[in-house]
Amino acid sequence: LEQQGVLVDSVILPDGEQYKSLTVMNDVFTALLEKNHNRDTTLLALGGGVIGDLTGFAAASYQRGVRFIQVPTTLLSQVDSSVGGKTAVNHPLGKNM
Repeated sequence: LEQQGVLVDSVILPDGEQYKSLTVMNDVFTALLEKNHNRDTTLLALGGGVIGDLTGFAAASYQRGVRFIQVPTTLLSQVDSSVGGKTAVNHPLGKNM
């Protein structure tokens, strides 16, 4: 992407269900704000279901929604979580809120 003149900023997210949270999503927002990203930003999720859910929810929420591209890298995320178009994060009292 950079070779094509696209500005790329990376945010490395931890994987694992325990990280699919508003706390980690807030870390994504902080990274985007610190780099002055706006509504023209596209978030790309390269990873499994947790990364896709978290990034998708962040993309839907950041500045009322930015573009989102999902590149699922696990078999389960390829046939399940990346297909339905639904994203969510977890809450201490429930999953996929």
